[in-house]
Amino acid sequence: MAKYPESNNMHKKMLWVGEKINRIQKEQLSSEEKELLIEIKREKYRGQCNCAYWHGVFGGLYLPHLRGAIYKHLINAERLTDRLRREKNGWVDLHRFDFDRDGKEELIVETPKLNLYLKPDKGGILFELDYKPKAINLLDTLTRREEGYHRQLSESVAGENPETVESIHDRLEVKEAGLEQLLFYDWYDRKSLIDHFLGEETTLESFSRCQYEEKGDFVNQPYQLEVKEQTEGARIHLRRDGHIWVGSDWIALTVEKVLSVPKEGAELEILYRLWNRHNQKMGVLFGVEFNISMLEGGFDNSRLFVRGKHPEEAELNSTLNVSNATAFGIRDSATHLEIVIESRTPARLWSFPIETVSLSESGLEKNYQSTVIFPNWHLELPPGEPVEVRLVKRISEL
Repeated sequence: MAKYPESNNMHKKMLWVGEKINRIQKEQLSSEEKELLIEIKREKYRGQCNCAYWHGVFGGLYLPHLRGAIYKHLINAERLTDRLRREKNGWVDLHRFDFDRDGKEELIVETPKLNLYLKPDKGGILFELDYKPKAINLLDTLTRREEGYHRQLSESVAGENPETVESIHDRLEVKEAGLEQLLFYDWYDRKSLIDHFLGEETTLESFSRCQYEEKGDFVNQPYQLEVKEQTEGARIHLRRDGHIWVGSDWIALTVEKVLSVPKEGAELEILYRLWNRHNQKMGVLFGVEFNISMLEGGFDNSRLFVRGKHPEEAELNSTLNVSNATAFGIRDSATHLEIVIESRTPARLWSFPIETVSLSESGLEKNYQSTVIFPNWHLELPPGEPVEVRLVKRISEL
């Protein structure tokens, strides 16, 4: 749980679902409600299947379909508890507590269709997004990390026999050639609403490999959090007074992101405000990273799409570089789901897959984890005045 926050988050999700069940058990329930409670518990127990929680000889945590099954049952349990606790009409629940037990406070926002999990102390990122009608966590991703057997793979390729790897105890098979070309490691968690400031020299290739220079201190640093419950839903205000490098100068810059979550529907409005706290105008390359994991129907049923001046559609594990994009997302014909992010300001859109190399009982293998969708903009920031970027993230059933 220390090495893999994804495992820790699944475990704490299971405990959170258990807490909800414990509260319900203390209430006076009808015979019909007791029957439903039995079903809820069954879903929680299914969500406790150990295989996906750790990485051993069988792949475990690295296998997306195992993690997906855990989340499916835990979200199903939550969806059923909503039937006991809530009216059918729109509502919003806000929970501020140390969800992941790291000593810092997280925010959970719950509505009839969505669960949003936010981490203010680490970039104000969104680290879980559940679409409850389909019982799917659209942020069920995995960060690329170094494993001991990666070194063996690299050393083997440098030797005479690239098809096999010798370990101390046995012979490890390589299930496909070229896996050593995927050994890149992330210095931050691959989640969503990650705020980047890049240099002009950054390319799609260097960014996708996480081999670039970050110009700001926003990706994984603390944001201030303010939450307001309103008539139409919840308003979440995140702010960081940070800095960026402009040439050799360390310039003061404030980033605000305001999230509006409605009580009904499956939509998230995101407003960014960038404040130049320097006394001179400056240009920045600003981008927002989204990771989306939606592979229940397999690659044959999923498509990555971009709309704008040059519309494009591609396979989920494709790499795209499209200018003047106004909407982008993923469509899956098996689950009948579409996730689209719309931008009022046309963006340059970078997209690429996150793929890991892990060890299973049959050898070293590649696993697709998520697709990065990264709209970015060249912005001119006048001194003391905000520049706004507005996005809408919408989940709909086809």
